[in-house]
Amino acid sequence: MAEMGGLINIDKRRALFRREFNLAEYLVGRSAEQLVGFLQVPKWFPVDIPSGNIRASKLKSAGSPLLNLPQEIIDTIVSTLACTSIDEDTLCLSLSCSYFFRLLASRTQVHLIRDAAPWAGDRLIYVGAEVSSYPYGIATDEEQHEWEGHGAKAMYRLADAIVPEKMRFEGDERAGERPRTLMRRVQHRLTDDDRGMLKRLLQRRMLSITDPRSSPVLRNLTTRQYIRDEVIANSDHAYSLGEVIVTFALWYDADSPTLLSQKGEWAGHRFDIATLTDVAEGWTDVSTTAVKNLEKIGQPRNNGRRALLRQ
Repeated sequence: MAEMGGLINIDKRRALFRREFNLAEYLVGRSAEQLVGFLQVPKWFPVDIPSGNIRASKLKSAGSPLLNLPQEIIDTIVSTLACTSIDEDTLCLSLSCSYFFRLLASRTQVHLIRDAAPWAGDRLIYVGAEVSSYPYGIATDEEQHEWEGHGAKAMYRLADAIVPEKMRFEGDERAGERPRTLMRRVQHRLTDDDRGMLKRLLQRRMLSITDPRSSPVLRNLTTRQYIRDEVIANSDHAYSLGEVIVTFALWYDADSPTLLSQKGEWAGHRFDIATLTDVAEGWTDVSTTAVKNLEKIGQPRNNGRRALLRQ
């Protein structure tokens, strides 16, 4: 039975999908694979430049006209960028000279990571248009008051905008590719040398793709549970981790038809896609449960094999 539904990012008030769907057909359509690109956090060496090196670089950057400004003005500019989180201007200023690169390197890297995984750590829920409830405990007191004003369809009406859906077709196109909207916005302002320096100094991989520790995992940051991508990829239902999220985050009313025996185990929880090195002691592996969820809804895919997700 088809109904209107959508994947809602509660924190960013965005809907990734909002259309008529049948859950089984929806999974086969592979549009949920787009979630992978929104959630996969890159594993880069963190930038930590000693303050002494930052001060020394100012002397080497004397040719920059920006350094003719009084230091208090420079400090005000930097603190304003930090408070307002203006990622585009922070990145471009960091590339203006050696001093600003070292001064802003750590913040610029944070912006690049957020650009690569803009939904990492956000609350997600897949909800039908007619659903009149939401999971207990996912809302703050302020949100509860606001959502009551939306009436019976609060969750479905929560999104202020819809993220364009990127469909997956045959060929090399990846529906799950990283969005990288920041880099697209500043593309016309960067030289090849700028892009090379960012990649060389701020985007250095910590782990080789052949290192077992780099194996991606979907993490539920709320419940401290995780799902190994390799288990899904090597199962008879080799969907992406995006489809896995949908099966766990599906929320529906008691009388709604569904193939899942338990609704919304993870509805409204916080997620990211990290690596095995980011799974701390005490976390629970629920990869087998994820495969069982997919078995209930979807058809076997690719004869049980797909390429492993890479960092």
